[in-house]
Amino acid sequence: MLLAVVLFRLAFRGCGANLTQKKRTALCLCLVAILVLILGFALSVYPTVVPFRISYSEASSASASQGFIVVGAAIVIPVILGYTILSYRIFKGKVESWSA
Repeated sequence: MLLAVVLFRLAFRGCGANLTQKKRTALCLCLVAILVLILGFALSVYPTVVPFRISYSEASSASASQGFIVVGAAIVIPVILGYTILSYRIFKGKVESWSA
């Protein structure tokens, strides 16, 4: 839920920075609608992964496998974010707009 709120703020700040009030309201309502749809779907299938068939506890893997995935993600995600930030800084101001 916290991740959804953070992404909502980033999308609203990035996309809504130079919009008129009417367009900003429309953007906000669209983001809220998408968030409500995602939360509604998650709540409708909450106790199960495959609706009415497999629960979360039945679908989960062993603790060792989950630990391995967490360690791998803790290493790979910062590398990807660092590479993305580096590439944005390198090419900042060097790319021209395609609109004529």
